[in-house]
Amino acid sequence: MTDRCGDDGADERSRRIVESHQPAVVMPEQAEGFTRLLKFLKFELVHIRLKWRVYQAFYGTNTERLDLLNSVSGTTAVIIQDALYNDVILSLCRLGDRASSRGRANNSYKALLEMLEEGPLKLRLSELIREFGDMCKPLISRRNWFVAHSDRRAVFDGAGEGVVSGPEVDSAIEAARSVLTFIYSEMFDTRISTEVVSHYAHDEVVFLRTLYHGKNQLSHLEANALAKLNQPGDPRQTPPEFAALREIREMPEWLNYRPPEKRD
Repeated sequence: MTDRCGDDGADERSRRIVESHQPAVVMPEQAEGFTRLLKFLKFELVHIRLKWRVYQAFYGTNTERLDLLNSVSGTTAVIIQDALYNDVILSLCRLGDRASSRGRANNSYKALLEMLEEGPLKLRLSELIREFGDMCKPLISRRNWFVAHSDRRAVFDGAGEGVVSGPEVDSAIEAARSVLTFIYSEMFDTRISTEVVSHYAHDEVVFLRTLYHGKNQLSHLEANALAKLNQPGDPRQTPPEFAALREIREMPEWLNYRPPEKRD
């Protein structure tokens, strides 16, 4: 039996099983909270995998894609790159957080673990969560030194590790996935997928394809516009320079608008 993202069937079965305490591994008073947290953590991992897939599609596939993004807007490309990279790292680290911090409960795997009765299942799950924590150590270092905080020694003296490699993120994601697949398999006899399954499964490629064709079309428009500038004028028609400017710049108003710059 396989449940995919967006299908609440597995979550409903989980709720019924937990509330009836079969198997009796969840503390009775934690039944509802366990189901809600488990569902939240599953969708959190789905979103992490989606964002990481987009990141890899843009920046981790080939130099041609990087060149395309930079040629359209290098500044925007770098901002998106940093935002996706740091968000994936932060999100994975949150999954590995302690059950509570400063008296406040966290939405993490360790919080889920505390809701279980002692026994072989809890012991095995704690091992998987510990393995996930080991995979997250390079990510936690970056989070603590550079993302969640800006440590002076790390930034100016190179005291902290600032780079997390793609394989390290992949390993952390796989370890996070193993935790959830174990829970659903052992507790609910359900096989789940944490990969997005939809009609838009390859929309990051569609995005890049649109940029590619749009850039080529813009170059074509600019070439035509320059050619018009060299044509003799005809008083009965729009002057060539006006026609050229319109061909390059005329777009829907919602696309033309840019918020005015503010200066201090």
